[in-house]
Amino acid sequence: MKYKNVYRIAITIGLIMTLLFIASCSKNSQADYIEPNRNLISYKDFLVTTEKLDTDIITSTRGTVFIYGDESKPEDWHVRIVAWVDIDIKDFGGIWFGVKGWEVSAIMSSYPFAKNEIIVRDYDGADISVGEHFHGGGGYARCQGTVIIDLDMNMSLEKIPEYLELGIAAGAKKIGEGTWVPITSDTIMLPLNGD
Repeated sequence: MKYKNVYRIAITIGLIMTLLFIASCSKNSQADYIEPNRNLISYKDFLVTTEKLDTDIITSTRGTVFIYGDESKPEDWHVRIVAWVDIDIKDFGGIWFGVKGWEVSAIMSSYPFAKNEIIVRDYDGADISVGEHFHGGGGYARCQGTVIIDLDMNMSLEKIPEYLELGIAAGAKKIGEGTWVPITSDTIMLPLNGD
């Protein structure tokens, strides 16, 4: 009789411990799981380079544009541009990103002269230059680094756009007294509805 009670207590403790172990495992596995690409609306890779053009300036940028947020709420849409930039010592123009209808909310960079050479201008959107005039004109050295640009939807727009239209330019050449134009450029179109 005495042993039966000990067995019952041991079995009860064992069952309780097993249930506690199972409960703690299921809690941890749910808490540790992060869903990749949650709220990702669309993305596109890009490469803009002067490398195969008729120029002695080799400037390029390669990266990805991400649009994320709640698709049903434009006020929750965000854009993140992650770009590797490589600016030639002779380049006077650097890299340029331009997008209408969006506002710059943050910039992070490993580009060596980021404090003085990442310029943000507001016009009808965002205009971001990396290495414009300062670097190439000063001829420090070839500069490379990563630039991360975060943009938020400009909610004062009369109409919410159907697409993100991002212009990217690399390098600059002089075509007249004080007039510089990009050596090469590209436009990225990304749907804001996830299609």
